[in-house]
Amino acid sequence: MLSTTHTTMDLVQWLQDFEAAYRNLYEFKAPFPRPPIVHSDGSLVFQLAAMRFFNGDNTMSAFLKRSWIIVNKKATNEDLSKTVVHSCFAHFSKGVKHQATKFFTKKKVAFALWIMSLLVNSNTVEEMASMWEHICTVLLSP
Repeated sequence: MLSTTHTTMDLVQWLQDFEAAYRNLYEFKAPFPRPPIVHSDGSLVFQLAAMRFFNGDNTMSAFLKRSWIIVNKKATNEDLSKTVVHSCFAHFSKGVKHQATKFFTKKKVAFALWIMSLLVNSNTVEEMASMWEHICTVLLSP
């Protein structure tokens, strides 16, 4: 795709054009592929375009609500059938580091990144809550 603009709607339009070309090529013999997961860098534009095109989510809020339902084990089959948009951990960490440097010294930034990695690498909400409790105990201890 060559474009002079980099907006969510430009990417969605390109994906729609790609789907139309796919349908012209294969007619309706094969459904347009819907990936179970889309890996993205830290670009919010790419993430939102994938959410809109593959899931019909018009906002990040809709994606986050469905994610919350899933992690709380209240998901429907429809929720679980949607495409998961995965953001690169390196880009996420870079954003955390950028924000942390506004508030902390260099030594504390490294500690903040370590804490965030503990939370992000939790496998369940229960594990994350337990980890958060331990972190708070350490940080709030005299």
